[in-house]
Order: sequence, then structure tokens, then C-alpha cells
Amino acid sequence: TVMATITAKRESGGWKTHNYLLQLAPQGDSQAYEVAVAYSFYQTCTEGQLIALKVHPGFLGRGWVSSYGNS
Repeated sequence: TVMATITAKRESGGWKTHNYLLQLAPQGDSQAYEVAVAYSFYQTCTEGQLIALKVHPGFLGRGWVSSYGNS
């Protein structure tokens, strides 16, 4: 588990679909992530908040997030 700071929140999508995105800066890692989260979780988040991420190694060194939650 890695702790990450929420650096920004944004919504994207169109008429039928909507995505709730968090931009994250993991502690001790120079790689930033943008993760789509559930609306209920998105509502509870604020910029500067720490959340927990489960990060896995990925192709060409780009990790991927399998889960997230409050710290």
C-alpha cells in the first residue's frame, strides 16, 4: 500500500457517461497517477488529502492502481 496526496479533482464525460478522476502524487514516487473513482468516494475527497493506493508494477515500468481508499 502506498500513500498518495490528491493534487486535483476533475470530472469528464458526456451525456450518458461521467467519470470522476483524482490526480494523485504518491509519497516517495516521482510518478503521478490519474485514477477514476466511484462518485461516492469522489464526493468525500478534498485536494491535499492523503489516500491509500494499492499499486502494482506494470508494462514498461508504468504502475497501475488496483484499489484505493481513505487512509
